[in-house]
Amino acid sequence: MRYTLGIMVLALACQPRPLDVIEERAEFPRDSLRNDRLLIDELPKDAERFSVTFEDQIELIGGKISPKDPKPGQEIAVTAYYKVLKPLPESWKLFVHLDGVGIANRMHGDHCPCNGRYPTSYWQPKEIVADTTYIATHGHPRADYIVWTGFYIDKRRMRVSQADPGRKDKDNRGRIARLTLGQ
Repeated sequence: MRYTLGIMVLALACQPRPLDVIEERAEFPRDSLRNDRLLIDELPKDAERFSVTFEDQIELIGGKISPKDPKPGQEIAVTAYYKVLKPLPESWKLFVHLDGVGIANRMHGDHCPCNGRYPTSYWQPKEIVADTTYIATHGHPRADYIVWTGFYIDKRRMRVSQADPGRKDKDNRGRIARLTLGQ
């Protein structure tokens, strides 16, 4: 009995200590994210530059739409660039909305950051995260659209704490761009 108990205690003592949240965040493997351009050192030259800050934790520093003049039925790549100001204690999801101007039409692109590869709870201060989502335009009318983004958990949204003029709305969304679908 003592022999068995001694082996059990020894086996438990040899188990690796689980990482705490701060250690786990620091140890997260970022090399593949850098290789895939999901973590970048600076904003690309072809990105539009602006500032929208979410709860003084994340700053949306720019965005890019491709193609610039999409045709109906064509997929749109929306890339948002986020600079991390403070660690986030929770994993937030991202939304991208393309809201029709003067029409009741919305395209959605809700998703986990970086295709689920890099949860916000692992983001580190000073990092620039490049997140791209693809929006299908099939079945949506030719019109002007405003491209919005933001963070949410269930029904709770991260609040916009400050923004450049015209870059936020009452729904705590940051404006990435305005585009015309099908000229």
